[in-house]
Amino acid sequence: MRSRRGFCFDANTYPEGVLNGDPHVKSAVMFGHGRFNPGVIVDPKPEFAFDPEDQEKLAEFRNKIW
Repeated sequence: MRSRRGFCFDANTYPEGVLNGDPHVKSAVMFGHGRFNPGVIVDPKPEFAFDPEDQEKLAEFRNKIW
């Protein structure tokens, strides 16, 4: 376990750790740890890539990794 700001955590329990283990995800980074509304940036693997303007494909991908 690593410590961040005095708290111990296991990287696999944080969203980016879990998401990075998903077969659809190339990489993920979470920002705003400890904030009211943290965010996450997710980069799909090339075979699951889509145009982010396509709301239907975006929702489909989001449901796959949820």
